Amino acid sequence: MKAKKVTAAFLAALTGCCLLSSCGGSSSSQGESSAADSSKAVTVSTVTSSTAEAKPTEYDTTVFTVSVAGGWSAQPVADTLKKYDGVTNPDQLYIIKGGKTADDIMKYPYIWVSYYKDANTYASSKGFYQDAEDLAQTQIGERTWEGYKYTSSGYPGTCLTCKEGAALWVCNFVLKNSSGEITIQDEDVKSILSSLKAK
Repeated sequence: MKAKKVTAAFLAALTGCCLLSSCGGSSSSQGESSAADSSKAVTVSTVTSSTAEAKPTEYDTTVFTVSVAGGWSAQPVADTLKKYDGVTNPDQLYIIKGGKTADDIMKYPYIWVSYYKDANTYASSKGFYQDAEDLAQTQIGERTWEGYKYTSSGYPGTCLTCKEGAALWVCNFVLKNSSGEITIQDEDVKSILSSLKAK
């Protein structure tokens, strides 16, 4: 009889341990769930911060202005012809997707914007490319652009021009580079072209 009581007490204690163990597991799961929720909150916060950083910024070359889309950077172009007192050419600008300096045109896709106050001073480079092919006119914002596509050093390029009175906009695109790719139909590309404004 005494042995039966001891066995019953032992089983009761064992059951209690099992129940405590189960509760502990549940508590641990709740801890993991809370950690996961916390992780999700951090992720949402990061996305929000990233979105805020992606707002367009205005850039002024002193000759023209442009709204540079988030994820892009505007970089001055070296004044190779020494027409100006400064070291850069205010008639031109590199707008690079993913780049941080002018040297990044070597690895990122970009738009090389040039503004000619006198369209007659522009000489097209189309004749330098054996595979240059005319493109249909394309409407981007309030401007109608025309141009051609080509390949240079194995990478696809496009040149678009738009005449405004006596002046001319020329945009040369390196559409694909070792660290990225763009198209002239991308929304951020179209927003950049639409925002170009001569001073």
